[in-house]
Parts: sequence; structure tokens; C-alpha cells
Amino acid sequence: MGLQFFGHYLTTHRIISDEQLAEASTLQRERNLKIGDLAIILGLLDRTQVDTILAEQQRTDALFGDIAKQQGHLDEEQLKRLLLLRSERHLYLGQALVEKGFLSHS
Repeated sequence: MGLQFFGHYLTTHRIISDEQLAEASTLQRERNLKIGDLAIILGLLDRTQVDTILAEQQRTDALFGDIAKQQGHLDEEQLKRLLLLRSERHLYLGQALVEKGFLSHS
């Protein structure tokens, strides 16, 4: 929800355009990988395993990592590694706007 308010604030006050917000949001989506996608990239899971976990997640509303551990696809250390990598890579909207050159740090 905060993202919507921040983006709305910036566009309403004409600090950035709607197009710039869309571009920064796209960069954010590309950079902020989901745990399953990150696990595939690292070779910890394959697409079939991720799809199975996601189907179970929709059915139960449990966390992806909890299901992956329950099903024996990931152990605790692998999950911790994935969560750490995801948090290190996380790109906030403000960072994306600065990276695209639409805002400055100041």
C-alpha cells in the first residue's frame, strides 16, 4: 500500500510523470525476484517443484518457504540463504527512481 501512496504522491505533485512511475515500477518488478524464481536461478528447485509449491500455497495460504521445507524441497539453511539474497537484492521504489535518473538522492 505504501508504494501506491508514494507513487501517487509523486505523480500528483508532478515530481515525476506517470510514465516514469511505470518505468521505475517495471525495474522494481524485474529486480525483486520471488523466492521460487531465485531458487530456480540458484539450482535449488526446478520449475515443476516451484509450480507445485505455488499451487499448494494458493490452496493453504502458507508461506512458500514453509511449504518447500514441508515437501522436502528445501532445508532450513537453503531457505535462509534465499531469504537473505532476496533481501539484499530488494529494490525500493525510491531507489528505482534514482537509478532511472528520475529523482536524485537529495
